[in-house]
Amino acid sequence: MLLGGIVGAALSLIASEVYRSFIPSEEVRRLASVEAKLEPFVELAQTKFPQLETEEALAELARDIEITRALATRDVFRPLNSNVRGPILQSLRDVRQRHDALAPDVEFTTSGSSATRTKRLGQELAELLSEAGFKSSFKTPAFISVPRRNAGPVDLQFHPDAAALVQELAQALGPLITARATAEQTPEAPVGLIRFRIHGEPEFNPDGTVVFR
Repeated sequence: MLLGGIVGAALSLIASEVYRSFIPSEEVRRLASVEAKLEPFVELAQTKFPQLETEEALAELARDIEITRALATRDVFRPLNSNVRGPILQSLRDVRQRHDALAPDVEFTTSGSSATRTKRLGQELAELLSEAGFKSSFKTPAFISVPRRNAGPVDLQFHPDAAALVQELAQALGPLITARATAEQTPEAPVGLIRFRIHGEPEFNPDGTVVFR
């Protein structure tokens, strides 16, 4: 991290003033160089947080920079954090067990023009469901598909008899994906087949959870 060691380094430098006269000249020069590099960050922290001591101000500045960095890279795919993934995986296993008779088959796909991060999300979802015991796959579309009218960023198609399964599946995936989801019941579809289409462009939080804006 850019400021991962700034707080500790700053404290070290403050303490070093007491012993500077006993330190060899080469070490003095090295410390002076580090001080010069830290000075802009110290000044910025003190300007932004004048009510705080230097150590606390640097810590607050580091947190601000981390938040800014996370927001600036939300369009980069991030795999799910294990602390989030575990509970979701268990919920999916429970859903699969309750609906075993339907032999659910979940097929993920995206619009043909989707960004790489959207495809990576579809692949991750397919892998997650496979691990939970579902038959699941990700299919790259051979051509650009046009979302049906009023379709949300996440669009599901399924047989009417699978409505309860789809509702529970959406609830289990809720902690992972925040999006307006639309659904269409298609009586001609195989009973256990659920088509899960991703039309929007996801943004990723640091823990790998997803928001569609």
